[in-house]
Amino acid sequence: LVGEPGIGKSRLLHEFVQRVPRGRCAVLRGHCQVAGTNTPYLPIVDALHHGLRLQEDLPPAALAERVVETVLGLDAALATYLPVLLHLLSLADARYPLRDSLKGSDLRTEAREALGAVLTASARRRPLVLLLEDWHWADEASSDALRYLLGLVASTPLLVVVSERPE
Repeated sequence: LVGEPGIGKSRLLHEFVQRVPRGRCAVLRGHCQVAGTNTPYLPIVDALHHGLRLQEDLPPAALAERVVETVLGLDAALATYLPVLLHLLSLADARYPLRDSLKGSDLRTEAREALGAVLTASARRRPLVLLLEDWHWADEASSDALRYLLGLVASTPLLVVVSERPE
């Protein structure tokens, strides 16, 4: 969804979300921020925060436990991605430490795969709408992850909607 500032993109997305059948589909919303253009995966991690209900005032250990339980509840095979997911969510769990050797492009590849695996596993459980707003401020890692995720959409009940300005 591409349009000039103030043309009504957010309103259109709001109306769209109101018509999504809540009991049958999940909606995750992530926002890019102008100050977040240097924060890798910010909009996708924002969507995961909402989907995992991590906004609550819980201690970090309880939030990490919620992530572990939710991800393993989707599919036990996702355990291999928990170290990276917890890292992306700025959480830690001693059972799932991030390997010290995982850096640079290897970390980026694994992060992209982890995000794709969790979102598609969630979508297989219940159709998923992923809304990513203000994409014109997205960082390079988020764009890379989105391209990867779009490659998985054809075989998954996942709808990705991105809004951005023409620039």
